[in-house]
Amino acid sequence: MPVLCRFLRKGLAGDFKLCIEETMERIRGMPDIHAELENGVRRCLVRRFPYAVFYKLEKARIVVIAVMHSSRDPSRRRDRI
Repeated sequence: MPVLCRFLRKGLAGDFKLCIEETMERIRGMPDIHAELENGVRRCLVRRFPYAVFYKLEKARIVVIAVMHSSRDPSRRRDRI
């Protein structure tokens, strides 16, 4: 079981996965719509779940840096950059 899903209530893993996929589709559709936070990192909130996808735009690709719970310490994201 993926690390992200083991903390969810039983039966929500599939819903979480669909919400992450929908978030990635939104990012792919309009990657530059989200404001830059720092160092080119952008954040897109996941609908229904308190998570966010942090990503950077590179020439012809989107690089996902983290999918994190919104209550996590932002410095953890900074450590990944």
